Amino acid sequence: MSKSELFKRVFLGALVAGVFIAGHILYKLQGYQLKEFAGRTMGTTYSVKIVSNESLDVEKIKKEVDLLLEEVNQQMSTYISDSEISRFNAHRGSDAFKVSEDFYEVVKQSMRFYHLTWGLFDPTVSPLINLWGFGHEGRKGDLPSRDEIAQAMKSIGLELIKLEKNNMLRKVETNVSLNLSAIAKGFGVDKVADLVSKYTPHYLVEIGGEVKAGGLKDPYNKKLWRVGIEKPNYEQQTVLHKTVDLEDQCIASSGDYRNFYKKDDKKISHTINPKTGYPAEVAVVAVTVFAASCMDADALATSLMVGGENLLFSMPPLNGVSGFLLVSKQGELVEVPF
Repeated sequence: MSKSELFKRVFLGALVAGVFIAGHILYKLQGYQLKEFAGRTMGTTYSVKIVSNESLDVEKIKKEVDLLLEEVNQQMSTYISDSEISRFNAHRGSDAFKVSEDFYEVVKQSMRFYHLTWGLFDPTVSPLINLWGFGHEGRKGDLPSRDEIAQAMKSIGLELIKLEKNNMLRKVETNVSLNLSAIAKGFGVDKVADLVSKYTPHYLVEIGGEVKAGGLKDPYNKKLWRVGIEKPNYEQQTVLHKTVDLEDQCIASSGDYRNFYKKDDKKISHTINPKTGYPAEVAVVAVTVFAASCMDADALATSLMVGGENLLFSMPPLNGVSGFLLVSKQGELVEVPF
């Protein structure tokens, strides 16, 4: 599923006062130092906070992170014409297509969530996203007709792509295409966290609102990382719903309150149900998922926005996964934990 970081902001809790050193924010935490760097990737921003009682070359770590994220972007961005995913989407043959190990793994995990969610997590949904005006070209005026939706549905369904040996993918339907935006940022967070963890066990990695926390914010005083979760607000204002503490855990959030438009007084959400071809009609306004893997949290947050409580209560239990739905009931937001 496509989901924009514009509606999905998980903002970081306030940190203790610090001083500015060599372009990085450095804090004194009882002998530990907290340093931060940031940049842009995947059409959004990223930030990394690291805590260590050893001297670390932050500029070197940032260069490594930037190179890693550039590689992920070159693999999975549909906005880059010669990216791996763009070349796969342009491929119209039924012969096997060679992809990188990372790309293959993300598609493999996408298939796991496709089956786990009864097809509601479906990265082949781009034709419908474009048809409803949420793709690269934006809105085109009228809402799509039934015939247009039916035509688009012919190339929807992850069963139209087969995994083969040696990192090969094969299209069953040659017009099928992939959009991994509902899982790629989570994958990117996991990759950056793996890199940073080689230097310190204490870090906080964030890409477009997806977060992974390792270790502690203040190891000396045993203080956890704290992040804030945004309250859904259709007025485009940032309002805090709650704060949560994280240790060796990931968090991903999704919602329908930032990326939508109105037509004939009806709200048209960017969250498209790949089984119907229409925007999802559920009472869920936002979802927050906690998991050991940010890729998992990312995919599940999207799926639950599509399937709502029906999907939540029909899925098998997942080890190490928790979270909550924010559901609109009689004009009030009700938190449904899981």
